[in-house]
Amino acid sequence: MTSFRQTILAIGALANHIRIVVDDSSRTVPVNSDCKELPRGTRELIRAKNATLRRANKYPTCKNRSYARTLQRKVRDRMQEVRNDNWSDLMVEIKPSHKAFWGLAKALKTEKAVPTPALRKLDNSIALNDRENAEYLADSIEKQCLENPAFDVEHVRRVEEEVRRRISLPPKDDLDPFTQVEVSKHIKALKIRKAPGVDSISSKALKCFSALLVALLVAIFNACIKNCYFPAA
Repeated sequence: MTSFRQTILAIGALANHIRIVVDDSSRTVPVNSDCKELPRGTRELIRAKNATLRRANKYPTCKNRSYARTLQRKVRDRMQEVRNDNWSDLMVEIKPSHKAFWGLAKALKTEKAVPTPALRKLDNSIALNDRENAEYLADSIEKQCLENPAFDVEHVRRVEEEVRRRISLPPKDDLDPFTQVEVSKHIKALKIRKAPGVDSISSKALKCFSALLVALLVAIFNACIKNCYFPAA
């Protein structure tokens, strides 16, 4: 890739190839595949409650509002029963070898609270009341806000000379090329839960790159630097 146009074509070809592979490898997962279904009676009660609320909003009579509140209380009580039943089932399933057993034991484990140390004044005496605490804090803030000590004139002069020397150097246009190890390291550090960019290529897809695709990506990066082409984000 020695030209500007070849670099653009290579980027487009690689992006299209990745999108095709991702589309061919994708599958649809039902939204409620991992959700435990509510009992039939509970679902019917919720539907009745929703219908009653709609009726009460449309016809706000005392009878409709009272009936809607009654169903709301019934739904709340029924959902509490369902949660209790689910919790009981989980407790029955938990064995000493179950990971939830150790998680529960760790959650119930308590440690002694570490007391907050008392504040000490400048003379190293302990502040015994709120007034002394306030005075200590005021003295501490005042001490932190005092003028800085005199700076080292010689050190400042050397720093300024070094800055002027670096500014006078000719600009360096040649950037070091990317390496495959460097690109692989950055791909490995990507977070898979981040949203993809405008090219719709996710971090998870990049992590599945073979060594050949990573090498192609490195070549594209180096061609972009060589041809001074930086695609829009």
